[in-house]
Amino acid sequence: MYKHTAFTLAEVLITLAIIGIVAAMTLPGLITSYNKTLVVTRLKHQYSLYNQAKMMISQQINRTFTGEDTDESVEFYKEFYAPYIKSVSIKPKPPGVLVELNNGVGMVLWKRATSINVIDFEYLLFCPRYKDCIGLEIQNWSPEANGDGYKSFMLYSSGSLPLYHWVISSPERTRDALKELCKTKPGYCITLISYDGWQIKEDYPHIDKFRR
Repeated sequence: MYKHTAFTLAEVLITLAIIGIVAAMTLPGLITSYNKTLVVTRLKHQYSLYNQAKMMISQQINRTFTGEDTDESVEFYKEFYAPYIKSVSIKPKPPGVLVELNNGVGMVLWKRATSINVIDFEYLLFCPRYKDCIGLEIQNWSPEANGDGYKSFMLYSSGSLPLYHWVISSPERTRDALKELCKTKPGYCITLISYDGWQIKEDYPHIDKFRR
């Protein structure tokens, strides 16, 4: 005859305790890795997608766009960008337009002319998660004040040129300089992320936010 044995209560509790300890040690790392991967993947994809769309429409824009009217921003986006960027919703959001994309990304687009008939600037605030764009208050005349390096990132373009990261003159464009820029102007942390080969490294100035 076979003798059937069962785990004792003590053995079960010890096993659960071990599982809990292992989970406590590994879960934060998994959360951090997931958050970093999501942000970087969506930033890189959207950066490329938007630049492709901008290249396609650069020869189509045949009217002056001042960027001072939110309704005009919505009309502008629907006319030129919407055919190339699949959007779930397009809504006015002063000073521009709030767009929800089909991959879960959100972005706020607005333009600002330096003067009449002079090349204008196009600003784009990316949110890897659309919901993080909804409650943002956009600083129109201080674009570098937008973004936090975790939930939102700032880019800009002039005229028909592609999107840029925040510009640093060539001799100063070292990684240390980019880290300092990311620390003081978090919206432009995408510069550092791109410089690092579209990675968020452990010395990223806002790495703690990814561990939450």
